[in-house]
Amino acid sequence: MNEGVSGFPAVRWGLGFGIILVIVSAFPVIWLATNGYRLPLDESHSRYLFNQLGANIAYILLSLVVVVLLCYFLAGFFTARDTGTVRSGAVAAAVAYISYAMASYLISSVVLKLSASDFIKQLSVASPALKASFAFGYVLGAMCSLVVVTLFAAGIGALGALLGCAIYGRASYS
Repeated sequence: MNEGVSGFPAVRWGLGFGIILVIVSAFPVIWLATNGYRLPLDESHSRYLFNQLGANIAYILLSLVVVVLLCYFLAGFFTARDTGTVRSGAVAAAVAYISYAMASYLISSVVLKLSASDFIKQLSVASPALKASFAFGYVLGAMCSLVVVTLFAAGIGALGALLGCAIYGRASYS
């Protein structure tokens, strides 16, 4: 165990890598807000522009997925190095995802001016009860995806923690 640093290593490393993920994920959102919504003025260049825009978005998203998985893995690795347990590495990755998800939602809400209420307002359904059921489904889906992705992040963090425990010679795999 690293005696020079006090506190909870899972929270410290989880929040650290969560902040890294927020910084990295803010760039595509800002890029889309500034460049992604521009439409071409003439028809001849529109196909090239949209193909280039799609390629850039795909590249950015693929890079972001790799960075996200690497951050979950490293959060688990460094936490296990400090604590010697795989469990704390899984917790660190879960903390990293939850802090990243909350901050990303706030950034996308502010920069892109999108929210769940905008989605509900745009529905062409006249019935308030049906709009309420759509809102409930939207919130329920968001909560379920938060749980599923948090468990996925914890699994990736546990893999990093296993490697951290193996490299640093810790015997506790609990």
